[in-house]
Amino acid sequence: MPLLFYRGPLFFIETNLRILLYLLFRKFDAICAIDLDTIIPGYLLSVLKRKTRIFDAHELFCETHDLVLKPGIRKVWLFIERFFYQNLNVVIQLMKALRLNTKFYMG
Repeated sequence: MPLLFYRGPLFFIETNLRILLYLLFRKFDAICAIDLDTIIPGYLLSVLKRKTRIFDAHELFCETHDLVLKPGIRKVWLFIERFFYQNLNVVIQLMKALRLNTKFYMG
């Protein structure tokens, strides 16, 4: 099924809803969100199904070029990052810079 939106906030809303609906009726032992843009459906599914939450970060999402140039949108993503980081069971970060950033911002 093709996407209805290909960029902007509606793209993220649509893809996250699709992820949520697709996985809602699947069995799994843990849910892993890859980067910040998939953390919301992963979190919601883990709460609904009482499963382990795993977050695998590959980049400093809030420091990407696109977000740095848009401070309003960046604030939204920073809020999402700070809220969900506090409620994760497992965080995977291979790069030292990511681990240091997380430790600095999340304590």
